[in-house]
Amino acid sequence: MAVSCTSFPTDFTSFDGTDVLAFTNRELIAQVQQTTNQRVVYGDWGTTRPRNYGQPRQPRNRIDYPTDTSWVFARDRDKSVDFQEAAQRITGSPYWSGKLGIWGEQRIEVTAAGQAFAIDSMPKMYAARINIHIHRQAFYGHLPLPEALDEEWSDDF
Repeated sequence: MAVSCTSFPTDFTSFDGTDVLAFTNRELIAQVQQTTNQRVVYGDWGTTRPRNYGQPRQPRNRIDYPTDTSWVFARDRDKSVDFQEAAQRITGSPYWSGKLGIWGEQRIEVTAAGQAFAIDSMPKMYAARINIHIHRQAFYGHLPLPEALDEEWSDDF
């Protein structure tokens, strides 16, 4: 049996400023497991599926930040927000962890600080979001300390 669902929006026009959208994917999986009395494995493709937005224009800039149970979006409804400003909204929000020790969070931090190698395009933002989301879901409920992660990396070379 396969169960598929998504909580990721297909339209961002209603989001303005810093907004939160809860997702219930894990609740659905728990309900299926309880109803079927079968072991259910949670899988997530990290919001990577191709989308047809039905619009020929480029999506407005934004920074997406996944928490364990929700999406946090920093964008402006009426204009394309600057990536640095959007990243500052995320890092200044109560939803920001900043303690995962992973590449995606570090990209948002350096973007907020205006440093080199910052997020400056939607594909870079997608990559950071996916990195954070997959990490959080892979270690759901048991996030490792940053020092427990595999290897250190640096962009200084």
